[in-house]
Amino acid sequence: MSAAIGVVQRLALSRQRLRMALAVQRNGGDQAAAAHAGGFDAWSAIPGIGGLIDGARGWWAKHPLRPALLLAAQATQTAVAPLAQRHPLLLVTASVLAGGLFAWSRPWRWLLSPALLAGLMPQLFSTAMARVPGPAWLAVLASLVKERPPPAAP
Repeated sequence: MSAAIGVVQRLALSRQRLRMALAVQRNGGDQAAAAHAGGFDAWSAIPGIGGLIDGARGWWAKHPLRPALLLAAQATQTAVAPLAQRHPLLLVTASVLAGGLFAWSRPWRWLLSPALLAGLMPQLFSTAMARVPGPAWLAVLASLVKERPPPAAP
């Protein structure tokens, strides 16, 4: 009789662990975003910056490329992890070559042309202004105009 109870308890524990693993897998994108958000929590305390960060998070949550990039990141992790375990020096060499190729091609020179920025900046600015709530802008302006005491003379 006690052996049957032990089996039932082990089966219940196994089912519970399986449910927890499936829940983590289902919410993996949200937990990964929460893990990366830890560095932004300190910045969110600054008036106005929290609204900008929340606006950027909301924009990214609705962005059409987000699922594709998350899938690509997961596929890359799956493909690169075994390679990194078997041939770490090869992976480091490939990374150095890719970085050198990136630096040699200098994409920031042709990607960030003034004409592109002139056409894109008003659209980006208006989108950012629409996403940030009014009180956040008022808090930023109030902190900028607040009179600061002069520094104490030594």
